[in-house]
Amino acid sequence: MAHLPEDDTAVSNDNLLRPTLLFSASTPSKPTPRKRRSNAHSNAFFREAQLCPDGTYLLAHSEDRSLSLFNLPPTTTSGTHWIPEWSHHPPASLLSFAWFPGATSTNPPYFAFVTGTRDQPVHLLDANPSSGEGEEVRAKRRTRASYPIIDHTEKFVGPNSISFSPDGSSLYCGYENAIEIFDVNVPGVSSARRLRTTPTRSSKDGQKGIISTLSPTPASTSPGTELLAAGSFSGSVGLYDLTIGETGALVGLIPADEKGQRGGVTKVQFHPQYPHLIYIAHRSSPSIHSLQMYDLRNLGTALAEVGFGRRARGSQRLGFDLRVDMSDVVGGTGGTEVAVGDQDGFVSIYKQSSLELTGWEGNDTSSTTYPEPARKFRVSNDAVGSVSFVPTTAETVGNPTRIVTCSGSRKFEVACDSDSHSDSDEEEDIDGSKEESEIEGEGAKSLQLWSL
Repeated sequence: MAHLPEDDTAVSNDNLLRPTLLFSASTPSKPTPRKRRSNAHSNAFFREAQLCPDGTYLLAHSEDRSLSLFNLPPTTTSGTHWIPEWSHHPPASLLSFAWFPGATSTNPPYFAFVTGTRDQPVHLLDANPSSGEGEEVRAKRRTRASYPIIDHTEKFVGPNSISFSPDGSSLYCGYENAIEIFDVNVPGVSSARRLRTTPTRSSKDGQKGIISTLSPTPASTSPGTELLAAGSFSGSVGLYDLTIGETGALVGLIPADEKGQRGGVTKVQFHPQYPHLIYIAHRSSPSIHSLQMYDLRNLGTALAEVGFGRRARGSQRLGFDLRVDMSDVVGGTGGTEVAVGDQDGFVSIYKQSSLELTGWEGNDTSSTTYPEPARKFRVSNDAVGSVSFVPTTAETVGNPTRIVTCSGSRKFEVACDSDSHSDSDEEEDIDGSKEESEIEGEGAKSLQLWSL
């Protein structure tokens, strides 16, 4: 594989062509006048979007801590403005959320999601749009079940990461130095099992830090296998076998980068067809290669690695997503497309052939390989915090690939101490306001649906 170009201009102009914008949603908060502007104005953006398993709806988390439900029709004209079905406002900061596996709007009992809120129990909430009229009625989400995590001081702990087992029977909640495991069918504390990622707070063994992301092995894995990958803000990734003992045990650890080229882990995801391959994204990474793919079959030695190029030097979570490309099928398995967002507003699409994935044994640990993006395009002038492929349904078979992106980042303005401004300062402020308005023209539409 060729080395990834460090400069955006090295990518061909054809690859930089922007896809068709189908839907866009404005930021959830209204901007305040410029003279009274606070940090909340420029912080009104969508942070993350998660698609319902059947691809008909998505949940979008915004910086104002709300969670909104949007519908994805199978066909649409370009440039349509998106209106949420409802917006839910938790009582405190929303730390994590996840769809129930198999959630679909055609089966209301299964159309549900969980939320992890600061200092609150984990709640399983109804996602079905309310039939009543009025914004307050539509915003209310019926709580189906609660799963409290209680620490040694008898206070509720909100999980920083949350995930279901593929069959939906277990709920995994990650927080500092621990993973709480619940039986979904038994709400409350009676079914809770606590998997400690390190023996004690002062211990150097195990996996240290806040568990920031969780990923179980896909449903296609052989029966009896229950492996859970957990990434932490300390930069390590732990692999836990949940069939060992009552709570599971650490069976492998990808340590943090000792050279400091990669920061905390923001997302881990197993390959849907090759469970021995895992993708890991980092934040605060001086290196351009902040997303890697590892082969877990070599845990006993140094890990072979494939690095996907993107810039992620800030502390913000920048998402990625995988999908199986069935146009490249060899031996019943397809190739892979990897969509990656970066801090400069670009989305890169990487393609990995089925021959490459099946033939790559991960034996060469001497260096990292860097594939080039098959396509790269700008979707915003701000950081792309989330990018997701829309699942293909019976109604969308044969249609172009669609992706959903969230863009935006926190902005901080320095207040001027002077009570008066010169004419030149006022002109600069006016020009700056105009320039900011043009830049935020797309940033304000921070939730977008694209057709590739």
